[in-house]
Amino acid sequence: MRSNFLIFSFACLSLMVTATEKPKVPLLYQWNFSESNPLHDLNELTSNVSIVPDPLDSTNKVMQFVLPDGEYRSEASVGAKSPHYFYADSIDSVHGDEFWIGVRILKFKEPFTGSNTNVSIFQIGPVHNIFFPKNGKGHYQLRLSATTDKWKLREFESLCDPHTCNDDLSSVNYGKWDRFVFHCRFRSNDTGLIEIWKNDVKIYSAARQNGIKNARTRIKWGIYLGAGNTEHETLKCYFDDIKIGGSSANYESVNPK
Repeated sequence: MRSNFLIFSFACLSLMVTATEKPKVPLLYQWNFSESNPLHDLNELTSNVSIVPDPLDSTNKVMQFVLPDGEYRSEASVGAKSPHYFYADSIDSVHGDEFWIGVRILKFKEPFTGSNTNVSIFQIGPVHNIFFPKNGKGHYQLRLSATTDKWKLREFESLCDPHTCNDDLSSVNYGKWDRFVFHCRFRSNDTGLIEIWKNDVKIYSAARQNGIKNARTRIKWGIYLGAGNTEHETLKCYFDDIKIGGSSANYESVNPK
């Protein structure tokens, strides 16, 4: 009798554990840069991109971007060609129009003697396409202001009408890893959404149109100096634990730990 009771107890315990386990959410892309093929699925890589030991933990590998004096772009991209684009309004059955992104970013304080000291670090932006020949709504840049030491969000309301918004998001923790999560519904109507968290605190949310109908966008990161920016020294930035998921993903599934 006691034996049957123990079997029943273990069976109940097993059911309880199974019931409380959260199902794993599939991700579209994931990089930790310590794997055997750390640059997989990156279909656009500029020069001066490499895998190096983590400056804060030599046992870990991270992605390093170096922007020498006189150059303007050192980036990696997922979505430089089909089928890696995300399309507004879900015309792409592979990815749809909603995505979650998690990333760790490390930036050290550097002298910046150029002009217009906003440096783009992470971009979610549209590209030219046959439906809309010019880049338009839906272009976001996570930027670092070297003058105010703030993370900023540059939102292109429309590049046909070059009005832009630069909202201060949060202070930069120089010399420490910052964890970011982005959530975007990329749509040509007022159900569009972008949300941003830093170190588990929501720092931005905007619900409105953020795409042109059927426009396509890509996700890229590194160091980019846009129009009007110059620099007269070498800049560096580090990335790790990048995760990209679609509509079935959620905050926890992409949040870098």
